[in-house]
This record gives sequence, structure tokens and C-alpha cells, in this order.
Amino acid sequence: MDIINFDSGDTENAAQAHHWLLPSSIRAIICGPSSCGKTNLLMNLLLNQGVDGQSLLNYQKVYIYSTSLGQDKYCFLKKFAEALKLKLGQDYL
Repeated sequence: MDIINFDSGDTENAAQAHHWLLPSSIRAIICGPSSCGKTNLLMNLLLNQGVDGQSLLNYQKVYIYSTSLGQDKYCFLKKFAEALKLKLGQDYL
């Protein structure tokens, strides 16, 4: 039986959205035990660039769910997002 792909867009020839080590489409849950580095991983993915100067993630919106959003790291991320909004005129977080 021939299978017809009804998905729109050419995913094989699409431009790379993220760092070359990451897939072009990411939906992820970061989970693990306490103090294993989940928040640090998230912060580095959102804010850092790779050695080639390319952003690790190309994102437009980020949703963060946590029972402890008052942590210093999340407050920093909120201030970073507010600064982006002032500079670019768009909400990111």
C-alpha cells in the first residue's frame, strides 16, 4: 500500500531551527530528582549560544511550570524576558 504524506511543508529540506545537535522540532519535559541540574539545563538552553555563535534554541514562547517560581533563577529569567520585551516589543516568557 502506498502511503501519502498529507503533512504540509517539506520537513527534510526545512531550515535548521536550533543548534545542529538538536532536532528542528522540540517539545520536551525536563524531569529528574532534586538538585540534578534541571533548572541549569533550562537556563543554558534558553540563554546561551553554542561555540559557533548560534543560539542553542530558536524559540518564540516558553512556558515554565514550577511549584517554586520565586527562585532566584526564575526571577532572573523573568527580568531577562522583560528586557527582551522592551527591546523587541514582544513577549517571550
